[in-house]
This record gives sequence, C-alpha cells and structure tokens, in this order.
Amino acid sequence: MHLLQVYEKNYESNMLLRHNNKTIVALLLLLFVPLYVSINWGSFTLVKDDAKIFLTHFHQVQLTKLTTKNAIETYRKNANVTVDTLPIHIIQPSSNDLTVLPWGTLRKQWDRTTEFEHLIQLSSQDTTILPPIPPNHRVVIIIHCVPKMGSLTLRKACRDNLKTSCGMESKLQIDPNGYSNTKELAEIIRQCNTTHHFCQRRGVFNSRGWGRPKSWIDPFDKIVFMHLYPFRNYDSWTVSALKQSYDRGGRKECNEAKEWMDKCSDKHGELAFFKYPKSQMSEAQPLMVHRINEMKETHHIILYPFLEIDGLLSLLSKEYQIPLLPGSNGTDHVKRDPGNCDKTILDKFHECFTHKLAELP
Repeated sequence: MHLLQVYEKNYESNMLLRHNNKTIVALLLLLFVPLYVSINWGSFTLVKDDAKIFLTHFHQVQLTKLTTKNAIETYRKNANVTVDTLPIHIIQPSSNDLTVLPWGTLRKQWDRTTEFEHLIQLSSQDTTILPPIPPNHRVVIIIHCVPKMGSLTLRKACRDNLKTSCGMESKLQIDPNGYSNTKELAEIIRQCNTTHHFCQRRGVFNSRGWGRPKSWIDPFDKIVFMHLYPFRNYDSWTVSALKQSYDRGGRKECNEAKEWMDKCSDKHGELAFFKYPKSQMSEAQPLMVHRINEMKETHHIILYPFLEIDGLLSLLSKEYQIPLLPGSNGTDHVKRDPGNCDKTILDKFHECFTHKLAELP
C-alpha cells in the first residue's frame, strides 16, 4: 500500500475516534452537571471549576496523541504555521519508522540523554506520509551538515555531484560551492535546475547573518525543499567532537580547545554548541516559518539517525523519483588514533553550554 493510502486510512480512523471521545465527554457533562447543580445550587461556581479541571486533565492526557494529528492537520489545510507547530518528519529507514511531531513537542523532549528511538515513540502514529509533491514541482534536498555526523563525506558527495550534474567545479578543496553562503547557494539552485542535492552549513536563504536576517533572498517558484538534519545523542556527539580535535592537531589543538572552553566561548571548530543539530534547527525554524508563511514556499524538515543518511536518500529517491547522491555512503574518519584531549575540557564545555539544550526555543 502506498504511504499516502496508509496515512489517509490512519488519519480518518483517528479523527473519528477523536470526535467520539469529545462526544462522550460532552454527554457526561450534560448528564452530571445539571444533576449536581439541582442538588446544591450554591456550589454552581465549584461545578464550573470542576468541569474546567476535568476538561483540562482530559486535554493533557490526549495531548501527546493529538500533537501528531494537529501538525498534519495544519499541513493539510495549508494554514500559517508557527515555530511550535512546524511539523518535523522523523524517519528511521532501517526500521521503516516514519512519524511526525510539531517542533514545540520535539524540542521539549530532546535533551542530552535522548536517543532516536525515544523520539519515534513520542507519536501515536506508527506510520505517516512522506510530504507529497505537487505536480510539476522540483524536489530540492538540502543536507544540513554537522561535524561528527558524516559532514566530510556528504560535503565531498555534494561537491562531486555539482560537477557531474551541473558542470560546476568547486572553488574549495572539500566544500561545495554555496556551502557557507546562502545567497550563493540560492543562485546555484536556480542555475543547476536538474540537480536535486545540495549541502549547507547554516541558514535558510537569509542573505546576511545567522539570526534575524537583514534581507531575504527572493522566493523560489515550484520547488519543494526537503531539509535533512542528522540526529546523534548529545553526549555521544560531544565526546566524538573533542576526539576530533585531537585527531586534527594533537595536543596543540587540545590546548586551543581548552582556551575556548575556559572563556566559555562557542567558537571551536568541532566542539561548538551552536553546531549541534537541535541548536541549528532552533535557529533555522523562524527563518523557515517566514519563508513558508510570507513567501509561500514549501519547506519540509526531516530528522534522521546520522548513520542512516544513505538509507534515507534511497527512500527519498524511490518516493520522489529523483536520482541518488553518489558518494553518500563514504567512510571518512573511520580510522582514528587512540589518543584524546583531556576530559576536563569536555567537563568545562558541559558547564558552559549544556544547560542551554533544554532552553532552545
């Protein structure tokens, strides 16, 4: 059965159940509230308060189950989205698990101990639809690269793919053109109109600055953007990022990392809080929402286990009939020296930054 058919079946049955639940609650209130009031009219205010408490409790019990459907309803109605209601598609290709959660729910549940399986289990939907593509629209996949989550492999793959699919030579040794410049990337996407995969470091088509942009890049027409963000457990990522510092420059690089952490400065090349995917996503969501609501563009966000990028790209290729990204299954940085930086550097990093993980909007 096609994913769309599976989703529609689940959606309709869940909506019917949701309607029936509301009907039952309403009948119970209609039956018992008048009876209580007739016995003790002086307690009518208390009855109203009790009813409010009951409904609030009922709403809270159903909240986790409804957040998925609410996010999808917003998408289906094409209504304006907010940062908190922006749907995040959570996909684990190896187990064929697909679900969706609004960002407001996802960010509250994502802490330093979270594993990908925890996010999958947050939704009441076992299977959901991959974002549909309108006729005559081009699918553009933006791979948001993060250190220690396959970044080097993916940047090389995007660089080589630009050359193969568009004849564009990279100006840099590893990074593809447009990787660190959203304005340049936008021009490349328009120019290379048969290319489907691009890599990006940061930003969402804002021409200046990483936070609130001073100006916007002109809207795209008939393009559906898929933004792919990798997931890795936070603590596991910090350990690997510190290790990469040693691999890159030995004790000299470790000493540099220590200097940054002693200042609580988030500027290190590998171990930087702003580079963690949740931090990047939090920064990008307001930009994404602006382009969806104000510029009427289509942007979808996919969160995936970082080791399963090749499986995800294969899934998207089959679903949307687009080419694969050659080289996405590379194995850079597999062999690593056993040495490492002093653990106190990591302790200082957590002291400076980790509390912010739960505070990200």
